[in-house]
Amino acid sequence: MRRSLDLDMVLDGAERIIAAEGIDALSMRRLGAELNISFSGLYVYVSGRDDLLLGLIARKLSAIMPTLRATEGLASDHRLESIITTVIDMLRMEAVARTIGREIGGHLLDGHDRDPELLVEFRGLLTSSCIAWAKDRMDAHPAEIGSIVRGIILTTIYDSHLGTHDQETWRRIRERMLVALRSAATA
Repeated sequence: MRRSLDLDMVLDGAERIIAAEGIDALSMRRLGAELNISFSGLYVYVSGRDDLLLGLIARKLSAIMPTLRATEGLASDHRLESIITTVIDMLRMEAVARTIGREIGGHLLDGHDRDPELLVEFRGLLTSSCIAWAKDRMDAHPAEIGSIVRGIILTTIYDSHLGTHDQETWRRIRERMLVALRSAATA
């Protein structure tokens, strides 16, 4: 008897492969073998590997979005710091999210037509908080500065140093990013 699948089961299988073998091992054929179905049957749920990775990112974001949404109304510096801390903490604790983030970091910076709603919402929330932060501190071109700050944040978050689980490294990454924000405010 053939077992029925759903998108969550497909994403669970992809997470298991990434956690056990690394992201390079993830392919539609490998996932089909993991789930004991023909790889072509996976296309009912996802359109390909990139879509699968976006689904995994959306799943990880869904866990932190309530916290990020709750930052609405905070002073811009506290809001941005809270967003940064929440995302970095999630990445520190979630090896799969960290791995996927490095793989599709461009989606976070630039956006693509097929991005899941949560990713679009996350990018908008991060952008608006960066722009608000910049407006509170700068007179000239806050949107441009907000874009630069967003780039600093995302580059820092998806920096190659994120492969470590060392608490001190994470503290230094967070501090480095906050120093960059503060120096941008005084420039």
